Amino acid sequence: MKSHSVGIIKNIIALYGLQFANYVLPLLVLPYLMRTLGVAGFGAFSIFFALIQYALIVVDFGFNFSATARIAAHLGQRTVIAETFAAVVVLRAIFAVIGTLTVVICLYLFSQLKSLYSPEIVLSTLGWCLGAALFPTWLFQGMERMGLIVTFNLISKIVSAGLIFLIIRAPEDLVKVIAIYGVSGLFSGLVAFAYGWRLVGEFRWPSPRELWQELKRGWPMFLTSFSSVVLTNSGVIVAGLFLPAAVVGGYAATERLAKAANTVFQPITQAIFPRISGVMATSLSAGIKLALRFAKPALLGAFLVSAIMVIFRVQIVEAFAGEAYIAYAAALIPLGVWFIFGVVNNFAGIQILTAAGRSYVYSRAFVVSGIMALFFTFLFLPYVGYMAIPIGVLLGEILLSVSLLPSIYKLWRMVEKTSYEEVR
Repeated sequence: MKSHSVGIIKNIIALYGLQFANYVLPLLVLPYLMRTLGVAGFGAFSIFFALIQYALIVVDFGFNFSATARIAAHLGQRTVIAETFAAVVVLRAIFAVIGTLTVVICLYLFSQLKSLYSPEIVLSTLGWCLGAALFPTWLFQGMERMGLIVTFNLISKIVSAGLIFLIIRAPEDLVKVIAIYGVSGLFSGLVAFAYGWRLVGEFRWPSPRELWQELKRGWPMFLTSFSSVVLTNSGVIVAGLFLPAAVVGGYAATERLAKAANTVFQPITQAIFPRISGVMATSLSAGIKLALRFAKPALLGAFLVSAIMVIFRVQIVEAFAGEAYIAYAAALIPLGVWFIFGVVNNFAGIQILTAAGRSYVYSRAFVVSGIMALFFTFLFLPYVGYMAIPIGVLLGEILLSVSLLPSIYKLWRMVEKTSYEEVR
């Protein structure tokens, strides 16, 4: 038990390093971009970034959960791990091409982005998506070996941050920003893939049957992840379709702050998922108790972060983005509350239901909540403008929490009944 705890702590530390590379370093760059690109320029960048998130979620296709759980459940079985590695990498590479084409087509839907279309943007988007496809975070999570990959990722992010500070000087440099992120993403993906290949020991072209099996395993969590992107990224997309670029940029700045808070908890939830999945495979009761034990301090921290976000919203926005963005600080009120429900739903839907083999329940609930979040956004948009976006996201997250309660209660009752019969 002690070795298990040490392993979790090591993975949490490694994942925090990965989060620092993937989110905190770019977060240090964002204030510079907000001021250099201007509110309208940052709005255009935010729309493009939101489109990229849709492409990346297609690239992942739920494998960050399904493949992680499969590898964690078959540690020591090198054949299974090698088959999973090859099938998932090939599928993600195919989806990277599809995602790139989709983003390029979508550029024509937004008046703010039509001017961006160029061979440089196409290649940068492909590099961004292909880098994500090759980066086998799911492999390292499942095998609980995250250490060295953090170093490779950190180096690429430091280089990209340095290039942005050196090269980006005016709103006209937006294309260069996208190119820098595309190249750095491809670099880190290639290095991570090489290390993953070495760890697995072989790469054998997967059969159609193996590809189909991985697609079926990833499908439920893909629905969940895609709905999550709808829930958290469609706001900027909707704003880009109906509101001026300057308004999009103002809201996007506050939204980035709320999402930055999520990076505090994501390494913890990623690190404990393989452990909880492994325990669930042998004992539902022990797995649920372990998840609840982790949930208590996480929720306490979520309340604290949310309170700071809401109370000091004006000061935070001014310090982070600048005086031009203060008018949009009110968005942090619903986003702060959304953050709490997001942590609740992670434990209820992923750490408990998904780890217990009931990902389909979470997927269905998430799809409905994502659709309803969009509905609420469109419903309130004519009345409250950009504030309809965080309100819609919050209401969708609350709806998800409520819809998961019956399934959690049913699972717990089943565990209690089984335990009682075993005692008898």
